[in-house]
Amino acid sequence: MADIHQIGRGGKREGAGRPKGAGNLTPKPVREMALMHTEAVLTALLEIVQDKDAPPSARVAAGREILDRADGKPAQRIEQIVTDNSGDKFNDIAEQLRREFEEQGNEYK
Repeated sequence: MADIHQIGRGGKREGAGRPKGAGNLTPKPVREMALMHTEAVLTALLEIVQDKDAPPSARVAAGREILDRADGKPAQRIEQIVTDNSGDKFNDIAEQLRREFEEQGNEYK
């Protein structure tokens, strides 16, 4: 018989994830070095956008990076379908009470 292992259980696990209040994981010297090259990187991206011989996908990607830095990334649309079965439980209980009421000789209107 094959040994079956359950992979993941779903839901939030106690103690999982990054602790609240934890600082940025990028060390400060790395952030400072990256900030020193911001202008050069933006200039290179702009050159790619303006280069008529660059592949269209590269021009679009460079333009997207520039816009993301300037305006922030656009909000992501999230759709969710919510099913509420609480009404079913209520209806089941109401039906049971109605039957019991009628079994006692009462009339349900």
